[in-house]
Amino acid sequence: MKMDGNIADLYGSKVNMLSFKDYCGKKVGIVMTSRKKWILIFSGILIIACIWITFAYKNSAQADTVRFQDGTIYHGTTEKGKLRSGVMHFNNGDTYTGSFKDGHFDGWGVYKSHEGWSFEGEFRHGTAEGNGQLKKKGKVIQSGKYSNGVYIK
Repeated sequence: MKMDGNIADLYGSKVNMLSFKDYCGKKVGIVMTSRKKWILIFSGILIIACIWITFAYKNSAQADTVRFQDGTIYHGTTEKGKLRSGVMHFNNGDTYTGSFKDGHFDGWGVYKSHEGWSFEGEFRHGTAEGNGQLKKKGKVIQSGKYSNGVYIK
């Protein structure tokens, strides 16, 4: 069998020949069988998947506890360093359970005062906005719409 420098001729058509010039200018060849090629492709996909999962995990919501300088404690989910939803315990005994946006109560939530009253309803930018109920010792005092924290029926 005559070989003219092509390694693929020796192994047949199931072999891919990758050739390139090294720094000396000599022709260098790498022989890859189909199995080796698939292992290489799978390995590359696996590495990319691991990098993506690591990146996605670091930037996704995760359970966290945040302690503020004034003694307020937050237990809940954070995403990219911002509060998302959970329970905030204020140092005066008040609690808020619900969602947050840009550091404010936002969305559906329940604010319970240490004085015995509570508000359950919608919040926007930290104030009651939309439907809600004000209760004292479990009894409904006001129920209806609120705008900028003020009851409007």
